[in-house]
This record gives sequence, C-alpha cells and structure tokens, in this order.
Amino acid sequence: MSNPQEKIIEGEVESQKVKTDIDEYNEIQAKISELKTEYVVVPACDTKAGLALCKKKYREVRKFEINLDKVRKEKGEAARKHLKHINDAAGEIDDMLKEISGPFKDAYERRELEIKEEEQRIENELRLKIDQLYNFTDEAENTDSAGVQNIIQAFESSVELTEENFGHLLPEAAKAKKAVNTRLAEILQSKTTEELMAKQKAEQAISDYLNSIRMLPVDLIAEDSDRIRSEYDSLLNTEAPEHWNEFNKHQFSSAKTETLNKLDLMHDSTLRMEEIDATEQALKLAELDNAPPKAIIDELLPFLESEIKASFVTTDYETGTKLSFLCDGSEATVTINKEESAETILSQLRMFTDAVNHIVMQEKEGNE
Repeated sequence: MSNPQEKIIEGEVESQKVKTDIDEYNEIQAKISELKTEYVVVPACDTKAGLALCKKKYREVRKFEINLDKVRKEKGEAARKHLKHINDAAGEIDDMLKEISGPFKDAYERRELEIKEEEQRIENELRLKIDQLYNFTDEAENTDSAGVQNIIQAFESSVELTEENFGHLLPEAAKAKKAVNTRLAEILQSKTTEELMAKQKAEQAISDYLNSIRMLPVDLIAEDSDRIRSEYDSLLNTEAPEHWNEFNKHQFSSAKTETLNKLDLMHDSTLRMEEIDATEQALKLAELDNAPPKAIIDELLPFLESEIKASFVTTDYETGTKLSFLCDGSEATVTINKEESAETILSQLRMFTDAVNHIVMQEKEGNE
C-alpha cells in the first residue's frame, strides 16, 4: 500500500494542472463572447444563398462545440485523477483511524447493548408482575364467597405499590391494582348473591319436603289401610340426608315422628272402619237372607274373629253364644241367644262392633 502522503502530493500536482486547465477555459469563454457579436444576425433562409449561409454559420459554431467536448474530456482526466488520489488517500487514512478507534467503538457499543438488554429484562419482569395481578381474579372466579374474601385480603397485603416493586411502571401497576380490586368486589357480590339464592332454594326444598311429610296423613285420607301401612313403612325407613345441618335433621326427626304417630293411628282407625264396614256388610247380607239366628251366628263368628281379631268364647247353642273383645283391661262383650230374633241379633252385633271400635280408639289416644 502506497503512502497516503505521497498520494496527497500527487493530488496537489494534479490540482495545479486542473487550475491551469480552468484558466484555459476562461480564455475560451472570452473567445465565445467575441463569437456572440459576430454571429448575432441569423440570415433569412427563404433563399438558397441565405439557407446555405445559415448552415455554414451553424457548422462553424458547432465545430467549436465538438472541439470543446474533446477538450473537456482531455482536461477532465486530470481532475478525475486528482479526485481519485484524494479519495484513495482519505480511504487509507480512514482505515488507519478506524483501526485505532475500533476497539473503543466495540467496547461502548457492547456495553450499550448490555444496558439495553438489561433494561428490557427489567421491563419484562415488571410487566409480568403487573400481569400476575390479574391472576387473583382468575382464582376468585373458581371459589366461593369466603374464598374470594380471603383472596381480597391476600391481594391487599401482598401488593405494595412502590417504585422498588414496579419501577417506572408504577402508574400502570396502580391502574391494574385498582382494576383488580374492582373486579374482585364484583365477583364477591356475585358469589354472595348466588350463594344466598342457592341457600334459599335449598331451604325451600327442605321446607317443602318436611311439609310433604307432615301432609302425608292428609294425602292418605281416602286411602285404604294397606296403602297407609305401606307409606308408614317407607317413612319409617327414611333418614335425613347426611349433608343436612343438625337443625334440619332435628326438624326432619320431629316431622317424621309426628307423621308416623298419625299414620299409625290413622292405619288402625282405617282398619277398624274397614272391619266395621265389612261386618255391617256381612250383617246386611245375613239380614237380607232372612236366615235363622243360629245360621247368622254360625256365619258371622268366623268372620268377626278374623276381621276384628276379637277373642271369642262359644257356648252351647242351648244357652247362647258369648262374644268377647279384650284390650289392655277393657272388654266388650255380647251374649247372643239363639231364641232371639234375627233383628235383635243384628242389633246386638252392631253394638258390639261399636264398643270394639271405641276401645281401639281409646287405646291409641292413650298411647299418644
């Protein structure tokens, strides 16, 4: 590689040549000024001579133009060489300077990149902390009102709006915290309302269920004793759900006991009424058949024994037939004589069944 100083000296020589050439251009410009005075009038071209003269003058001036372009190229070569010398020298000097300045440039650019990356890392961490504030609302969506209250307390205690925690993003963090607090309050209100409605609905369902138990005797008024016994057994084997609280379980137990007692009494009363109705029906059939007293007794005794579960003592028909019903010290009796008329025997049997029913009712009332 040549010495840049040598190139600069060569460039100065070329520069002097350029200066000389410029002086020559100035002389040409002076000559052109003379031509302007000589070639002012353009000959008329409407004659042959005028046309020929006009062409001649154009060629004369054009010759100067052609020669000028040739001279320009010749004279410009020196300028181009001079500019090349300057550019080459400047390029080599620039390379030498860059060789010196390069390490400094690399060092500060590397450090600036590290600073920029560190600032970006901190920026990302701060924004991540702000984004994580919204995780509290996501968690609150998936819990109950008590859980939301705990989340609100945890949020208030864990999120401190300081420059140490959020740096230059503190205003954004404050805005995010306010938004989260607002959303948590909305979630708490919504959860509380939902839970209250669910509780009211559950309590109403329990109340309806308990009422259905209490109303069971009313619903069974027109039913027979078998249906009443079936419902009694079903209720007897029913227990309060495990998830019910103690108060509701106690209410269930009370309703169950009360209803079972009513159903038990209702069953026996209905059964007696069924027995009486059956007895009445049997007596009516016997009466309608106009059967003799002994035949009526023979027909009714087995029927009465099976239907009203009475304890019967049968004596000789020569003296009569005694019917007895014993229950906890109470006794209903009737003695039927074969000599009595059928009407009298039927009347005695009706009185007997009424007495039996009265004893049964007294027994149930005493048990309550």
